[in-house]
Amino acid sequence: MNQADHPTVLIAAFTGWNDAATAASDAVRHLIEELPALRVTSIDSDDFYDLQLTRPNLCTVTGRKNIVWPQMDFYQVTGDAPSARLVLAVGPEPSMHWKDFTRSFLRIAEDLEADRIIFLASMFDDVAYTRPLPVSVDDGDPVVVDDDTYTGPIGIPSVINLIAARSGYTCETIWIGVPQYLGDISANPQASLDLLEKVQEEAGVRLPLGGLRKKAQDWRAEADMLVRYNDALGGYVRELEKQFDARERQDLEKAVSSGTDHIAQEAEDFLRSFDAHGTGTATGPDKARGADTTGDPDKSDASDNADNSDSTNNSDDKKRQS
Repeated sequence: MNQADHPTVLIAAFTGWNDAATAASDAVRHLIEELPALRVTSIDSDDFYDLQLTRPNLCTVTGRKNIVWPQMDFYQVTGDAPSARLVLAVGPEPSMHWKDFTRSFLRIAEDLEADRIIFLASMFDDVAYTRPLPVSVDDGDPVVVDDDTYTGPIGIPSVINLIAARSGYTCETIWIGVPQYLGDISANPQASLDLLEKVQEEAGVRLPLGGLRKKAQDWRAEADMLVRYNDALGGYVRELEKQFDARERQDLEKAVSSGTDHIAQEAEDFLRSFDAHGTGTATGPDKARGADTTGDPDKSDASDNADNSDSTNNSDDKKRQS
């Protein structure tokens, strides 16, 4: 791993099962197009791909036909970000031999001196496109926390994420939920934008997002048009909006209630601590006299002098009377 002042961050995405609406792979491809990225290596063994499922493509360049075989490409960004060096990787999810593929992936990550690995992934979900899309982060820690009790199928990002974490890498998979009802709009640049904004937040790097924001605006306008002329779809989106808003209100009420309880507990602890160290209230004989002279030597001396003076005066009076 890289021991320089600036860490190396590897950002990767796979097409296929973990790439709903191509949001994850499009996010990485956006960075490859916008940054000075140079392809440095690939994982292209036929052992990893079933070519009937992941078919090669025919590409014509300068009048010549070329076959583009499925492979995982790694790009090194030649212009370093202020706080990190970037490596980008994108390609199809392998069809088989995932353990060998994972070993190959991590070997390349080590050769490129990656300190941190961030996978991007997207899944279809019942979400309103008019509300913030749900983003979650899986840090690769095998210890289950909170309510993360998912049991079921996983994709190659989750496999590499867990194995890389056990190998000492700082790694996470950033997931985003995307609407599944906008069938006529294949890509989702809003989700790609949200993923990369989360990368910025998690890794502390600045990424070129201007062009993607414009695409996201165009996508929103197209989605608005699709929903406007489909009454059934519009009703479905409004119902999703109500569900989202209800959850937001519940979360806000829980947060307020939790904060109020916390403040009340702090006040009780403070008062209990104050009483334990003394409140300055007179006790014992002093309390009966309505005076508090504890801890004040001047008041104590004044009280003693007053008592002595009264005793002397009484003695003198008795002598004159006799």
